[in-house]
Amino acid sequence: MNLRGPDIGARVLLVGILPALVLAIALSAYFISARLSDLERHSRDRALVLARQIVANAEFGLLSGNSGSLRAAANNVAYEPDVVGVVIAARDGGLTVMAGNPSTAAWRAAERVPAVEGVVPGAEELIVLPVQRSEIVSNDEPGSPADSTVVRRETIGVVVLERSHDSLVARRADLLWASVGILSVVLISAAVVAVRIGRGVILPIEEAAAAVRRIGQGDLTVRLGKDHGGVLGDLASGVNEMAVRLESARDQLEQRVAEATRLYRQKKEEAESANQAKSRFLAVASHDLRQPVHALGMFATELAQHHHQPDDRRLIAQIERSIEALENLLDALLDMSKLEAGTVKPERVAFPLGPLLQRVEQHYAPLARAKGVRMRVRPCTRWVESDPLLLERILNNLVSNAVRYTERGAIHLAARRRGPVLCLELRDSGIGIPARARATIFQAFVQLHAGGRRNSEGLGLGLAIVSGLAQVLEHPIRLRSEEACGSTFTVEVPWVAATDMVPRPALERSDLPVASGLGVLVVDDDELACSSLASLLNSWDCQVVGELGMENAAAWLRAQKRLPDLIVCDCQLGGQVNGVELLDAFNRELGPHCTYVLITGDANPAISAEARKRGYPMLYKPVRSAQLRALVQYVVAQRDRRLAVSSVDPA
Repeated sequence: MNLRGPDIGARVLLVGILPALVLAIALSAYFISARLSDLERHSRDRALVLARQIVANAEFGLLSGNSGSLRAAANNVAYEPDVVGVVIAARDGGLTVMAGNPSTAAWRAAERVPAVEGVVPGAEELIVLPVQRSEIVSNDEPGSPADSTVVRRETIGVVVLERSHDSLVARRADLLWASVGILSVVLISAAVVAVRIGRGVILPIEEAAAAVRRIGQGDLTVRLGKDHGGVLGDLASGVNEMAVRLESARDQLEQRVAEATRLYRQKKEEAESANQAKSRFLAVASHDLRQPVHALGMFATELAQHHHQPDDRRLIAQIERSIEALENLLDALLDMSKLEAGTVKPERVAFPLGPLLQRVEQHYAPLARAKGVRMRVRPCTRWVESDPLLLERILNNLVSNAVRYTERGAIHLAARRRGPVLCLELRDSGIGIPARARATIFQAFVQLHAGGRRNSEGLGLGLAIVSGLAQVLEHPIRLRSEEACGSTFTVEVPWVAATDMVPRPALERSDLPVASGLGVLVVDDDELACSSLASLLNSWDCQVVGELGMENAAAWLRAQKRLPDLIVCDCQLGGQVNGVELLDAFNRELGPHCTYVLITGDANPAISAEARKRGYPMLYKPVRSAQLRALVQYVVAQRDRRLAVSSVDPA
């Protein structure tokens, strides 16, 4: 039997039984309640009549002290049905008569002679009536007629009749059993009628339910017979028509799905082909664009170190700013591509926060002063656990935005401890962020300008990079802002106890010579990039050799008597061997006394993964002169440390 049939039958049966059941219960409750009320009222009235009869016969006995007459009056009533006992007591307590088996409650009620009659409810109900003596006396009230009289009533005793509820309870039980019998007969009769009437409805509905279930399972060939008339016949016709239409619609849908699938595969192949072409174009364009920008930056830095006339210096400064803007755009695009590819792997270390804040202040405080904006960075002596390069990138982007969008007032950067984290708060008095834009401010290519994006202010990637780096580092960022009143960005970084660990060298800029006689080998397949980098390193008193391609570099290295202290190799050398493999060969031949650096203009995450795996530092074209200077300073420090150790050790 299917699961739907019994459910429908039960519902039809319930519909037939429920009204009869409700009506029978309501009528039974009404008549039982009325009958019980009548019985209760009749029993109580009869008890009051008996009690008043005793009161009428007890007045003489109480006045005369005749206990025999009182006992006779009590006994006449005590043998009545539902009477448990009778107590007659004088007011002064001198005479008390009982009949039957009165309870302790009846004796206590007799001790308190009431002025009026009453009923004390309980398991056994007590009817208490006072016995009063009536006396006619003259009216002594002032102002009353001389011959007027009044009736004076004086309570001389009490009659307590204790009534039982046993007979009433028995009658109530009889009524309830009779009601149950009547209800059973009504329910059985209603069920029989409901089953007979519903059988002709349930079977067609069960057949329709089974057909619908088969249609739902995919069998669209099912059809119902049209043996029933009326609504059931219409139901069968509707199910059949539905099956026909569904079968036709399924055939049409299958044709459309097949056509859509064919078009989707075609569009997918076209999109994949276009995406591959775009990726190839971006890779080639990025590499080819970074090469001249990298060379231009190197030449501009070297040019700025020479003596020039004031007009020439102004022109060189403009060139440097233009190159810096272009480098910032390329760096932003590179950062976004690495974040989207998921190749940014943080290297968490414990380091002091103070030097990082100082570098941020040294870089951006002059820019703020040039706009007439005060910038203050509160010194900090605490240590934090993070990736110092990525954290500095976050702060640089935030401070850069603050300087860009603050025209007057001040910018404050401070670190405040909040439990286990150190909150880096950046406050500015700039244009603020409207409430409608706070949900999108961390998205890429978003700038808060009524006139759209301004090319002079970047691509709108700064806060998108901040958000991506913060997620990688697991540093929550919070924003409070009010339009036209400024903004506050808070970066939460875990703080740690200070250690003796020496932090990684900072990328600081200095105008002093950084290397005296440092041997450097530059390997690149692009003549412009190779010559620009070699020329800049030569201007820093390095002994530089620039070689084009892997074969020239290997031949030069075999012909030299002095080994280089630093090898800077481009990743793409135009041959079958890339820069990583060439540095591996140099490393096997020269050993660890030389520093190996990989330079590339390709944002391919596989390259950075290979370099990180081998421990080779990476510089992305266009390389900033400050980064290159910091690298040279680090190599010089390593060389001086080795020389100092070799001079102390006789071996």
